[in-house]
Amino acid sequence: MRGLPTRSAALRPPPEVTVAALGLAAALAVACVLLVALPLVRERRTPDGSAEALPDADTQRLRLLEERDRLLAAVQDLELDRDLQKISDEDYQFMRASLRRDVGSVLVKLDAAGPRPTQGSGATAADARESSLDVPGEASQPSPAADDDRS
Repeated sequence: MRGLPTRSAALRPPPEVTVAALGLAAALAVACVLLVALPLVRERRTPDGSAEALPDADTQRLRLLEERDRLLAAVQDLELDRDLQKISDEDYQFMRASLRRDVGSVLVKLDAAGPRPTQGSGATAADARESSLDVPGEASQPSPAADDDRS
């Protein structure tokens, strides 16, 4: 019985096959990562072939919008922590005041940056997110003065 291989040894592939399979799996993983990351790293091209870059004003506006979103998420996390009693009321009041100051300064900078571009004039993805934060139906509601005119 010593000369016969055990059952588990008979089912095990030779070491060369295992190394080749691991090498192939690693190469496939690298190819997948490159395929996914390439559009994120590559410069955008315009139809005439030149590289597309955001104007400085749009870049600044995008950074401000991202900072606003980050601060608002921090406020929500802070309120959740207070509701779960993870922080004291004094700490909550202090941190909330600090975050509100930061949000206020970002909003002032956004207002100073000017109006957001219209969708047809090269609006950024952050502007699309910003417009999705608008209250739905807000513009479609008639003003109280319009109700008085109809009577």
